Amino acid sequence: MNQEPTLERLFLEAAASAIGPIHTMFPARVLKYEATQQKVTVQSVVRFRRMIDGVLETYLPPPIANIQVGFLSNGTHSITFPIEVGSHGIVICGERSIDEWRATGNDDCTPQDPRRFNLSDAMFMPMGRPFSNPIPPTGWDSDAMVLGGELLLGSSLAVSPIALEPLLKAFLESFALTYSTHVHSDPISGVTGTPLTPAPSVPDFAATMVKGI
Repeated sequence: MNQEPTLERLFLEAAASAIGPIHTMFPARVLKYEATQQKVTVQSVVRFRRMIDGVLETYLPPPIANIQVGFLSNGTHSITFPIEVGSHGIVICGERSIDEWRATGNDDCTPQDPRRFNLSDAMFMPMGRPFSNPIPPTGWDSDAMVLGGELLLGSSLAVSPIALEPLLKAFLESFALTYSTHVHSDPISGVTGTPLTPAPSVPDFAATMVKGI
C-alpha cells in the first residue's frame, strides 16, 4: 500500500528540487584551449542528475565553450603556463551573471540577466588531479616548490638561458688551474715560471634568491 508522503519528505524533495539546477564546482577535462585570450572549452568528467517523469537519470552535460582560465594575475604581473588538451581542472560557477564584467572589465557592473550559478558564468581553474593520476615524483618536493617545463622570467620574449652553477664553476676552476700552472718558452731566458699572481679562488655561484629583470 502506498503511503502518503510526510511533510518532512515533501520539504526535503522541494529543497532537493530547488538546489538541483545550482552549479558550484566540478572537475572537467580540456577539449580546446585558445592561448591568446586564455579561453577553454571543457567537458565535465562527472555526470549530472535529473528527474524525468519521476525517474532519476544521469547524463553528461554538453561541453562548456569559451570560458576563462583562472591564471594568477594582478595588474601587469601574471603566472601562466600551457594548457594541454586532455588535462584536468575544476570549473567554478559564478553566483551572478558575469557577462558585463567579461565584456568591459569595469569595476561596477550590473548584471542584465538574473541567472545565478549558471554554467555560462563559469571559470576554469587548471588545478586538481584525480588520485589515480597524481603529480609524479619529479614534479614535487617535500621541501621546495617545483616548476616543471621551460621557465621564462620577466617576459615571453626571454631567450637568454640561465647558466648551471656546477658547470660554470667547474669550467672556471679548470681555467684558473690552467692559468696558475701555465709556462711557455722564452727565446732569451728559456722556460718561464708560473705567473707571479695566481688565479683567484673560484667562489660558489649557487643563488638562494633570484631577481629577473
